[in-house]
Amino acid sequence: MSESKQSIHSVKASERTILPGPEDAPFIREEMFDNGHIWMGIVTLEPGRMSPWHHHGQYETFAYVLEGEAIVEHGPGGSQRLEATADGSLHIIPPGTPHREVNPGTVRNRLLVVRVGEGPPIFPLDGPPA
Repeated sequence: MSESKQSIHSVKASERTILPGPEDAPFIREEMFDNGHIWMGIVTLEPGRMSPWHHHGQYETFAYVLEGEAIVEHGPGGSQRLEATADGSLHIIPPGTPHREVNPGTVRNRLLVVRVGEGPPIFPLDGPPA
């Protein structure tokens, strides 16, 4: 076996990078890892709030609910909804799929998010797809 040139290491909570977002953003994105092809972090959304409509370009996105509840609205006019709770539910969002995240609960939700792809990771949209 060949030896790896990288060493095993960990990223502590105190080492996460809070990513900037719009001032009125209802969420916090804590980056744990980004190598240009894989992005991993914790995304927290305030209760009763929702993200703006967006898509993730060429990235396939996996969102595992750690705490609370999460809904992903998508489809024509935002008419389709996927609900997940902290019982082990996972949202899988294909590349380029317009959507928004919603926290229908009364407490913050926390999601472990992994994106696999290339290019810019977030593309804001004016609204749901037609």
